[in-house]
Amino acid sequence: CDGLFLAVSKDELRQEAIALLKGLATHVFYVVTSVRENITRVDSDGCDMESFHSENLIEDAFEAHNHILDGKMQPLKPFGSFRLTGPLESGVDPFVFNRSLADSFSDNSSRHTQLAATEVLDLFFELFQLSSCVDSRDGTKSNTDTTSSGGEIIFENLLSVFCEFCFSKAWNFKSGIMSAVLNLMNRMGLRWCKQYEVEVLHTALFLVKNAPNDMSLAGKESLKFFTQICWFFFEGPTSWKDSKTLIHDVLCPTRVHIRSESGENDHAIISEASLTLLLSELSSTSHLVRFAIRHALRLITRDTTTSLQTLLSKHTSSLKRLLFPRLLRTLPLPDQVAVIDALAYIVDRAPGLLPISDQNLLGFMSELLKMVSIADGEISDAGFSSVILIDKNGYAMSNSDEFKPKKKLQSHSSSVFLRNSFVLEDGSFEGRVVVPKELPLGVQLRVSTLLLFRALIRGFPDEFFDAGAQTQIGNIRPHVVSLLFRSLISEPVEAVAASSSTLHDALLLGVSGDCRGAEGSGTKSHRLPKELIQTCIRPILLHLRDHTKLTLCLLRGLSRLLALLSSWFNKTLGEKLLEHLHKFTEPDNIIAAQIWTPGDEPKVAAAIFDLFSLLPQAAQFVEALVKTTIRLEAVLPRYRPCELISPFREPLSKYLNRHCASASGFFLEEHRLGNPMYSDLFLDLLKRDESAPLRKYMSGRECTVMLLNVCFERPLAIIRSEKNSATPTGKTTSSSLAAYGINQWNSPSSQRKLEVVRQEIEMKHHYLSQKIKEETLLTKSNEIASSAADQPDTQVALQAARRAVERAKEDLNETRRAYTHEISKATFQVLPDKDSPTQRPMTTTALELQYQGFKIVEVLISHDSAYLPEHNDVVRGFRWLWRSRGRHYRLLHEEEMPPRYHSESLILAKFLTSYSKANPTDVDVLFDLIRIFLQPSSIDFSFVKQFLNDTVSEVLSSEQKCQVMQRFLTLLSSDGSDETKTLSLQMLVYPMLRSTFRQTTKNYPPPTANTLNKILPDATIKDLILILCKDGSSFHPKLTCELLRLINILLENIRNKLTEHRKDMIKYIWNILKSDDNGTKYFGYLVVSRFVVVFETPPKVTLQVYVSLLRSHHSTEKHMVRAALDTLVPSLPNRLTEDELGNAIKYTLKLMYEQVNSVPQLAHLWDIITRNPNVYIGHKSKFLPHMVNSLTKLGLSPNAPAENKELSVELAKLIVTWVEFNEPVKLVGGAQHEWGNEHSNKNSCRGFLEPVVNFLIRMAIVNAEGKADRSQNKLRIRILSVLNDIISVRQDYEIIAAPLERVRAHCEEACTTKNNPPDSIHKDDFGMSANAKKNIKSISHQNSTTQSYHSSPQKKDEICAAHDALSVCLEIFLIFQRHDPRNYFIQKHLCIILPFGFSHLASNDDSNLKQVIKSLLTLTLADGDASSESLSSIICLLNNAISCSVLNPAVSARQCQEKKCGSYLAIEIIEEVSARNRIFVESFIGSLVDFAFVNAKSLILEIEKSKNPQPMQQLAGNAKWLPATPTIGIFETACNLGFKTPSSGSKELENERLDTKIVTVKEVDDIEPSTCALISCLRLIASSSIRLNFSERRRKFIDVLNMLLDSCKKLPILITVVAVIRKWLTEEDGRFGPLTRGEREDFFMENDIF
Repeated sequence: CDGLFLAVSKDELRQEAIALLKGLATHVFYVVTSVRENITRVDSDGCDMESFHSENLIEDAFEAHNHILDGKMQPLKPFGSFRLTGPLESGVDPFVFNRSLADSFSDNSSRHTQLAATEVLDLFFELFQLSSCVDSRDGTKSNTDTTSSGGEIIFENLLSVFCEFCFSKAWNFKSGIMSAVLNLMNRMGLRWCKQYEVEVLHTALFLVKNAPNDMSLAGKESLKFFTQICWFFFEGPTSWKDSKTLIHDVLCPTRVHIRSESGENDHAIISEASLTLLLSELSSTSHLVRFAIRHALRLITRDTTTSLQTLLSKHTSSLKRLLFPRLLRTLPLPDQVAVIDALAYIVDRAPGLLPISDQNLLGFMSELLKMVSIADGEISDAGFSSVILIDKNGYAMSNSDEFKPKKKLQSHSSSVFLRNSFVLEDGSFEGRVVVPKELPLGVQLRVSTLLLFRALIRGFPDEFFDAGAQTQIGNIRPHVVSLLFRSLISEPVEAVAASSSTLHDALLLGVSGDCRGAEGSGTKSHRLPKELIQTCIRPILLHLRDHTKLTLCLLRGLSRLLALLSSWFNKTLGEKLLEHLHKFTEPDNIIAAQIWTPGDEPKVAAAIFDLFSLLPQAAQFVEALVKTTIRLEAVLPRYRPCELISPFREPLSKYLNRHCASASGFFLEEHRLGNPMYSDLFLDLLKRDESAPLRKYMSGRECTVMLLNVCFERPLAIIRSEKNSATPTGKTTSSSLAAYGINQWNSPSSQRKLEVVRQEIEMKHHYLSQKIKEETLLTKSNEIASSAADQPDTQVALQAARRAVERAKEDLNETRRAYTHEISKATFQVLPDKDSPTQRPMTTTALELQYQGFKIVEVLISHDSAYLPEHNDVVRGFRWLWRSRGRHYRLLHEEEMPPRYHSESLILAKFLTSYSKANPTDVDVLFDLIRIFLQPSSIDFSFVKQFLNDTVSEVLSSEQKCQVMQRFLTLLSSDGSDETKTLSLQMLVYPMLRSTFRQTTKNYPPPTANTLNKILPDATIKDLILILCKDGSSFHPKLTCELLRLINILLENIRNKLTEHRKDMIKYIWNILKSDDNGTKYFGYLVVSRFVVVFETPPKVTLQVYVSLLRSHHSTEKHMVRAALDTLVPSLPNRLTEDELGNAIKYTLKLMYEQVNSVPQLAHLWDIITRNPNVYIGHKSKFLPHMVNSLTKLGLSPNAPAENKELSVELAKLIVTWVEFNEPVKLVGGAQHEWGNEHSNKNSCRGFLEPVVNFLIRMAIVNAEGKADRSQNKLRIRILSVLNDIISVRQDYEIIAAPLERVRAHCEEACTTKNNPPDSIHKDDFGMSANAKKNIKSISHQNSTTQSYHSSPQKKDEICAAHDALSVCLEIFLIFQRHDPRNYFIQKHLCIILPFGFSHLASNDDSNLKQVIKSLLTLTLADGDASSESLSSIICLLNNAISCSVLNPAVSARQCQEKKCGSYLAIEIIEEVSARNRIFVESFIGSLVDFAFVNAKSLILEIEKSKNPQPMQQLAGNAKWLPATPTIGIFETACNLGFKTPSSGSKELENERLDTKIVTVKEVDDIEPSTCALISCLRLIASSSIRLNFSERRRKFIDVLNMLLDSCKKLPILITVVAVIRKWLTEEDGRFGPLTRGEREDFFMENDIF
């Protein structure tokens, strides 16, 4: 069995193994079923025992087989053990199969094994159901028969094996077993499983207890399995069903006190043995086990208290023995935690079992309180000196320590290894069970103690609060209350939460009964004495006197206390806390005190901040707290390590949420909103997630009015004054701009002007200093001279210096006055003019207030999309601001505005788009948004354009689109600016119409008539036409063009609605054709063309439009003319009669005759014809001569534009189409035209193709000589494509050789410049004819000297042009070789051009050129169509290419490499041709042997020169591995043995056949070109007749083979050499082989040595 399950993991054996397993399972099942009477259930002693079944299994479970004796748990009865008798006694035990099946479920290494085991188990169930149906039908088993059937025996044994494996297997093998147990139980049902309830529960509980602590996943899986088992047996509360709510533990510190009462017997049926089993683990030392037991009891009792008391009423004595085994102090710490935890659960969920008057309970609580009080330092007792106690922070301490404060760790070291909280969720049970985290034992002890007293207060409130002070309960009451208050300031957050929850219940339940139900009473009477509460609070409050005693624990506890007893504190507490906060604004003093851990100082200050949100009536602290926050954040970087995010804003936002009115009144003041220090703080507070109440208040009506009055009062007042003023708007001046907050002196130009004046002042000041120094020197000189004698010259110089100083001072003062004047102009706040409507101009403060108002509204909108729709006054104000003159001016003069206010228009645009999204019915907003595009701006407003497009296209309904059209017509008929009307058309009307007519996509159905009538009713069309006829002449040309585009769209889509207006329409359009503006005029022609297509038009008008468009070749609006002709020309056969169409054609031909020398006119005409060939095909005989004659003018004229070149190629393609397809052509009008009626001579018509072919060849070469770019490459591809089409249709063209001579000349010049001539013939002539020699020598360069090459950029361009022309020329040859190989053109010029190809390939290594040459020569040599002269020339060329790299040893390394490129290509060509013609290689034997000899020798020399030769197994060849010998490699490659590429890295692959290891090497690149060439050369020589001709070449080749076999280390070459030798050794030709006896012996010896 184990072998079959193991075979399932193998893909190739899986199906057969599963089939055998199913067959074996069927055999086992039917064996057990058929010999059921020979199977007896036995106990552990081997004695017979009866079945577990009883008549009423569910109602009277386990009455006959009780596992409880005298209230104690007895050993569980074994199950699943059977004695085999009869024929089964001497055979194989059939239950062995169950053990193999269980082993497969536990195998987690193979998913397929577990799947196979599941299939086998499913088969057992199917067989069991089938057997049960047969027994019921045959009546072999009655309903009262308690004997287990064969199938039940198998499942019983299987369940026992599963349970056994859960005890014995390691944890990583239990997951599959647990799944199998659940599967078995679900398939067999509750009735069958109930008899094994104790055993299965015992197994599940063992899994929870045995879960390793270091495997959190094991604990989670085991607890999940236990929960699934309990839900299977007992289900759960109805309230949990169909619910995804979180289900917390009963002893959760934050769990709300809810008592669920129900009937006394409202619990699930559970056996006494199972209940005793659960209760025995209620005080387990395992945190997970205790939770599992509590959760199981909740399921059994349906989460009610009365049912739990009823259920456990018979086990009171057992519980007392379990909970009060001995003195608490004598128990180990884990046992203390377990007992207190269990007692807290019993008191909380079943308070009637242990009344508060029970002496055991009172004694237990008294001892517990004493231990806790001693640990907290409240009392002392010598009797506990040897007891290890746990303080309030969860740390162990001894009584001998005298409670001296010690520095403790920041966290418990054991908490690293404790299990975190997780949620159990599965489809097999209801609800989402939250499993609490595992706490350190010390912390858990304090939490369990608090929860015990919470349960005591909840369960016995009256007894606890009303007991006398002299009673035992009254004695412990103050200690309990004191414990609760002390725990509030402890470190563990769980203990704080538990104490807060307990205090909340104590204060809530401590209210006197008469006051608890009263409403509106001013005070409440507590049963807890006020003095007791004050005594407990006093130690906490004493710490608040000194800021040095503040800790995070103390402040956290105080916050809890404030939440519970907020009415007990007054505002003096807030003042004291504020005083402490001020201390933290002096970081030097705080850090020097070294009271807190570095980095905790800001956290302590933030904790103080957090208390203000809990203070009652603390609105007066708003200003003080905000200012304190700003000061604390200013000094925050001085606390190390520095916080990245301010810790003060979150508590400040909580405080402001409680005092929204005071907060809004404080911040919404002009002097604070204008101060970024306050405004930035307020905006950040508004954005926070916890500030929802503050945002809600700010969104109210009162705050909205305040915001508008404070932030937008000045700009709105200016707008109102402008509306009320009758003064017309004149030219903007500095005064008028200053009224809108624009200071022109802030511009860079003004600043540069001031800078120039400032520099001038400095220069003049420096000049004055120099003059003063000169005056001083002259004065001293004068004094010396005057003492000696009179010096008139000195006096004159002194007077001149003094005058110079005076002039310098005057110039300096004048410059300073000018600078002062400029400064005064720049800084002076210009007052409005007398006639100005704005008496209070916009100042910087007003701009800042407006900016802050925008930011506040932006925050409110981002959190509430309905803000703008709900505040019409805000929307109205923003729309006024959007339309205002001030915003427009500020946008135009961005340069003069501070950068902070550049986003005014951007923010308003975002506001209006948000409003429009919420209110799409207000279409006026769409027209307002267009205003932003009336002037250029540095801000990107593309989102507005996209919004407008999306709105009118996808959002608006048909009625709203009709409103847009009506609004546009109103705007069109108004006196507004034409630019606004133009933008309305472009951004609203056009996108709307495109979406309506679905012109942008083809996936939408066409609009219905009803939809069109809603959007464009007849009245709208009529109004549009009337406006055009009335005011159309006064519109700006740009607006006129846009209106014409609108008419064009309407004509194209709703022609029926325009029928009655066509006269007015054509009249309006015809007047536009007389316009002097070309753009407007030719747009009019486009619309007229559309009009002709849509409506019947007089032929005279049609011809007139056609003729005008034909002559419009000089127009700058070429694209418009082309669009008009593309619209008009296809409709000519439908709108004109045959004679009229003939007149149009005649006029076209006449224009060609007249304008034959005008290239632009010809290009215009031929562009029309090539774009509409079907219209003119009936008269092609008249056009063809002109077409041929125009090719050169269009494509080959000097400086021809690229579009003319492309047109010439398309014209050539049209000529081919018209000439080659001569069948009757069906014209557009329906008539047919016979080609023979115009040209009866078909051959003369085809004569048009020969000039076209020559033109294309010349065009291709001329294009290649031009500047290389993308358009040139595209044109080249198109030319060669057309040429290929022509040559494929007809051959034997006479080609003009002039372009090829030009290419030849360019190539010769390039070769001369580079000193790289095409390779000449050396040594042997290889049987060439005299003419071939002459052709080759005529292009060979005789000067073989090598000189340094220094070319200019012009020379480099010429070389590149020659290279491109050569490539095109060879591609042309390739086209002819494919379709017309016998053409004289290719026969004559191929051998002249080819050498240049090899020469350019050597210097450029162009892969495209290489491929063209290879394809060309392969076709030429393989097809057999080449002449003997061409063939001999090509053979000579190939021989020369191979030999040139061998016969010139004196050339440089660079030139040698260039020569090798040609030789490599020649060898490739020879190899490809030889594959088709085996004797072709015979012409190259000499060159190939020389090439192989020289390259093999150079390869050997290169290997010998290597400094660090590596062994063969490590050299990089083409393969990624190297076998022992090349021969073995060839053999194993052929047999596909042992050669497998490793998936990653370098591994050793075992070669089973050779019993050796193959060493893999690092992955390498492809084979080098030189190696490929040498391999190809060896293959070619080996396939030739050299092996049979005993010549010098044969000897030389054998030397090459021996040389490579001896010294080469490249695997591909070695494999090739060995393959050649193998072929020669195994080849037989009668009695003679290709090798002599000596050669054969030598090769065998070489192989042996190798």
